[in-house]
Amino acid sequence: EALAKGTIKIIPRLSDIESDLVSTEDFADPEENLRRLPAIPSCMVCYDENIQGFNLACGQHSICIDCSRNLFQSAVRDTSLLPLRCCDVPIDMNISSWLLSPEDSNLIQFRMYEMSAREKMYCPNCN
Repeated sequence: EALAKGTIKIIPRLSDIESDLVSTEDFADPEENLRRLPAIPSCMVCYDENIQGFNLACGQHSICIDCSRNLFQSAVRDTSLLPLRCCDVPIDMNISSWLLSPEDSNLIQFRMYEMSAREKMYCPNCN
């Protein structure tokens, strides 16, 4: 009954939705996308200066490509880091397609989707 009323959200298996999460067009040339990033004054993590990177949505910090990749890879392994934030402002998870393999990008997008569910129900027979 709760399912029919929409108060329970079913979390599909990753294999059921992975083709919908990240378009293959996003991976057309992620290295080219990264090459087009602007130079940032300094990375807030490694302190490298005049390096390509991302200006974060908080408006106060920037992070280089290598540190961004490390942060996203850490979030793939440790979901307690999600959603990624800087100064309590969420980091755009769509850039995962530029920084991670297609499999890891799909996985992190799935985990974000899973976290957004209000009332989760897991199948005891599935992994």
